Formats: sequence, C-alpha cells, structure tokens
Amino acid sequence: MTNSTFFGLAPLLVARIKSLAPPNVKVIESLSIESIAAHHANVFPAIHVLYAGHRISESAVSSRGVVYTTEWAIIFAVRNVQSTAGPGPALSDSGQFIDPVIQGLNAWEPAAGEYMELQPVSPRLPVFTLGSMFIPFSYESDLPITTTNL
Repeated sequence: MTNSTFFGLAPLLVARIKSLAPPNVKVIESLSIESIAAHHANVFPAIHVLYAGHRISESAVSSRGVVYTTEWAIIFAVRNVQSTAGPGPALSDSGQFIDPVIQGLNAWEPAAGEYMELQPVSPRLPVFTLGSMFIPFSYESDLPITTTNL
C-alpha cells in the first residue's frame, strides 16, 4: 500500500460509478442508510456508496501485516409513483442504470497493488416504500496493510 488510506476506496468507487452511470443519475457518498433517508430522501435516480464494514481474514494475519476485507454497499435509488402498490414500475425503471454499473464493478481492480479487485457478495434486502425503491448491491475488496504502513 502506497498512498491509499483505509477508507480511500470510497472516492475511487464514486468516480468509477460516475463513469458508468447515465448522466442524469446522481452518485452520492453516504454515511449510512439513515443519512440517505434524512438527507437524500428526494434524490432520484441516485446511487449511494456506503462503507458497510470490514473483517480480518485469519489466514491473512502475519508479523508482516494484515489483509482487511472491506465491504461496500452500492444502493440504487429509484422512484416511480405510477403505482405505489408494488415495486414493478420502480424495478423496471432501475434496470437502465443498474446493469451498466454492476457490469463495470464486477472484478474491477480499483488501484493495482493497493485495493484488490471488487468481488460481489450477498446484499441486504431491498426496500420499497410509496413508489421509491432502494436496491442494494454489496462488494468486497481486500486491502493489505503491512507493518511498515501502520
């Protein structure tokens, strides 16, 4: 690891997603699910990037360093009030910007030699409320930190 920080993947993810998403879709680095509801509840269509935690691989711990596996939630927010009874219209609208983003993130290597390639993992459940749909995707990336960087 040379210039990266523990949370340095966030701006790289935001830049990558902006390059993949249609221009009318806002890409927002959010702090939490609660911050999306509090500060961005009326921003549609949007893609939120959130740090979702980390873990340490037992096999990756040595006297020379640690490999942290960081998890990132990518939440697609779409609104279609054509029908508030079910998610059908919102899901239909979301495909146009979900597909190119997830295709461009799968196995993407953000910074060679620093953050390892993104790997999709099982996401949390989507949320639908009154015509708004929040569809999460989750990715992990390994970040090796040697003792000389600590």
